[in-house]
Amino acid sequence: MIKKINKIIREIEIWIIVIGLALMTLATLYNVFNRFIFKVPITWTDEFTRYLLVWVTLIGAAIGVTERSHATVSFIVEKFPEKQQKFIKILAIICCLLLCVIFIVGGIILSSAQKNQISPGLHISMAYVYISIPVSFTLMLIAFIDQGIDIYLDRKLELEDVTEVII
Repeated sequence: MIKKINKIIREIEIWIIVIGLALMTLATLYNVFNRFIFKVPITWTDEFTRYLLVWVTLIGAAIGVTERSHATVSFIVEKFPEKQQKFIKILAIICCLLLCVIFIVGGIILSSAQKNQISPGLHISMAYVYISIPVSFTLMLIAFIDQGIDIYLDRKLELEDVTEVII
């Protein structure tokens, strides 16, 4: 069940990144065009691009967790016997889950504290920017739970599982 949910989430994440990068590109081109052709810089585009970059980066980090593409120090773990390797991997997943929970709670507190702060260019609540922290770390939490289940049940990751949505 969690595998299906994770695949759906990953597909949505990929589309968010694609749309976000396209909007960032269009906003930047629009600003450059206006600045150099009409000599009128558009002030909100820099802020818009910056905030989208935050969202795209954090969602991209969540995809990295789902696809297990972040850097790992596996050569140390591989020196232990298989039973201890499993324990170390589960311990690492638990640490990652705790870190995700800390960021989710901290991000909710931070975004709640910033709800009355208005951005100067876009005139939106800064909570919309800061809410990217708990959203992305919730996505990471789901991916780490999926990985923890795989490790606990000794399921091997199939390459097709990771690349199916992307290809």
